[in-house]
Amino acid sequence: MMKPYRNTDNGMTFDKADGIARRNKKELEEFFHECYVKLFHYGKEDEAFRFEMIRDHLREGGTLDPKQAARIIG
Repeated sequence: MMKPYRNTDNGMTFDKADGIARRNKKELEEFFHECYVKLFHYGKEDEAFRFEMIRDHLREGGTLDPKQAARIIG
């Protein structure tokens, strides 16, 4: 039985990689939320709504798949 290749020379483990992915996703959620807040503050409610939809999509486990862009933003 062949074991999957795993580069351990740099100390990267599956758990560390998962942690990095979670942190990156959290940062994206925070970015879209901050865009929402700023746009709403400046009276751009329609644009803010789109950013809120993207953030909610990410929170529900979605990804930023370009092929799904129209569905994500309604």
